[in-house]
Formats: sequence, C-alpha cells, structure tokens
Amino acid sequence: MAPRAARTLRAMAAAAAPPARSHAPWWASLVCFTPTAALDGLGDEVAFSSRRIAARRALETEVPNSLAVDPLARALAGKRALAIARATAAKPRPGAVRPPVDRIAVRTRWFDENVIMALRGDLMAVRVSLRAAGDGIELALAPAQPLNATPPASVILAGAGMDARAWRLPLPPGTAWVEVDGEAVLRVKQRDLAAARAAT
Repeated sequence: MAPRAARTLRAMAAAAAPPARSHAPWWASLVCFTPTAALDGLGDEVAFSSRRIAARRALETEVPNSLAVDPLARALAGKRALAIARATAAKPRPGAVRPPVDRIAVRTRWFDENVIMALRGDLMAVRVSLRAAGDGIELALAPAQPLNATPPASVILAGAGMDARAWRLPLPPGTAWVEVDGEAVLRVKQRDLAAARAAT
C-alpha cells in the first residue's frame, strides 16, 4: 500500500475511533441528574422509574377494554410521572377505541394472573397470546402444564416500587405479602397510599 493511502486510512480510523475514555462510566452521559424535589421525594431516577411504571398503569386503567385495572396507580404515580406518561403515550389510530396496548399493561396483566394462580395452587406453565377483539386487544393465557400443587403462604415482591398488587388482587385469607425496596421508595409509597385511602 502506498504511504499516502496508509496515512489516509490511519487518519480515517483515528477520526472514527471513540474518544479517549474518561473516568466516568459509559452511562454517565445518559443519566439525568434531577433535583430530588422534582422526583416527588424519591432520591434518584431509578427510584422515580417506579412512579413512571405506576403512571403507565394509571393510563391503562382509563382506557376501554383495559388489560390491567389499578385504582391506586394514579395516587402512586404522582403528578410529574403522570405528565410524562401522558406526553409519551402512544396515541390511538383514527377511529380506534383505545390506544395501542402498552407493554407495561401486558406485563402487569401477566404477573397479576400468575400471582393469583400461584396463590390458588394451580400455577401452570402458561402460553401467552394476544389477539384482536373488536377494536381492542384480548390477552389469552392458556395453561400448558401444572407447576405446583400446594399454594404458597407468602409472596415476596423484590423491587416492589409503586406496585399495588397487595391492595388490588383477590388474595386468599392469611396470605403474607412482603415488599422489598429502598427505604425512600417504601416511605413515599406508604405516605401516598395513606393519602389515597384518606381521600376515598
């Protein structure tokens, strides 16, 4: 290869190379450092994501043919997360009854059904399918094979965030429900649940 061509290739390679690595982690430029007050009392964006998930459940609760109904989601989401969810939600097609199905709604419904089946002692390996139902979507859960015969006496929900299953699912009497998350998240959740109950 001619020396000039080699220099040109080296120059092109140097221009395409990533910048010299700093001491900051690769994701540091992606993190939005927001004051805690703007995060509704939660200390960081990761904890605030639990409010954003609750906001998406709140929006799903409002649509016809909802896959997941969570009457506490609005209270647990807070105003800021609800505003973000409304601004970023997919809009319905012209003439459609409901907006496109949100993956959080599908995930919520799937876990709801599986928690209920497990607590009844009839948890199965499940095939999940979505199909059009009029102007909406129907989630079908088809049992494949039994996994357990004895229902558990407790549920441990790791990374509970602003989840409200313990208050909205038909739990068998005597079920122990344990939620695990950061102290700030659980403190804010207890405050918001108390306010929601006082308002009703």
